Amino acid sequence: MFKISEEDKAFLRQHIKNADKLFKCDTAGPILDAIDDIIMYKGFEDNFDALNKFGLKAQYIRDTIYYDNQS
Repeated sequence: MFKISEEDKAFLRQHIKNADKLFKCDTAGPILDAIDDIIMYKGFEDNFDALNKFGLKAQYIRDTIYYDNQS
C-alpha cells in the first residue's frame, strides 16, 4: 500500500466512485490517475486558464500523495 492521509481519503471518496478500491493498490499510480481525471473534469475555471478552488485542493492532494510515495 502507499501513504495517504485519512483526510485526503475522505475528500477523494466524495469525488471518485471506486476510491476505496484504488486505496488498496500497491502503488499510488492508479489513484494519481483518478485525481488527474477529476481535476480535468471539474477542476478548472470556465475559461480553462486556471484551477478553481476544487482543482487547487485536488492538485494539492495529488502532489502530497506523489511526493509522500517517492522511493
